[in-house]
Amino acid sequence: MKAIRYSRYEGTLEDLSPEEILSLLEDFLLDSGFSDPFQRYDPDPERQPTLEDLYDALLQALLRNELVPEDWMREARFAERKEETRLYQAIQGMIRKLQEAGYLRLPGEDPLDPVQGGYRGEAGEARFELTEKASDFLG
Repeated sequence: MKAIRYSRYEGTLEDLSPEEILSLLEDFLLDSGFSDPFQRYDPDPERQPTLEDLYDALLQALLRNELVPEDWMREARFAERKEETRLYQAIQGMIRKLQEAGYLRLPGEDPLDPVQGGYRGEAGEARFELTEKASDFLG
């Protein structure tokens, strides 16, 4: 007798909607005022999350939810430059999706025209801010 096996469709990282990405980041974004995990109730008022923090939070969320293909992890582990890996490029694409959907704004962008700012390469020094739309989504 022929057996049919059904399973849930699991799309790729590129298939995630901005809302799904924001849901993955919910803990990071709601906890972002607390910069030091050992001083949870003494947040640094000057500390602003960087794009590198956002990248790390996305990576942790993807790993926690087991959404990263094993070959991408292997590629990232042995890559000389993370910017050349599929994982890094997928995460950068997620950040762009959040920006294009109006959930994220980079410094220098006009809040009334979120697309005009574009994405700027190096993540180390850049900052980002959530828009009111993202705050409403997170509750």
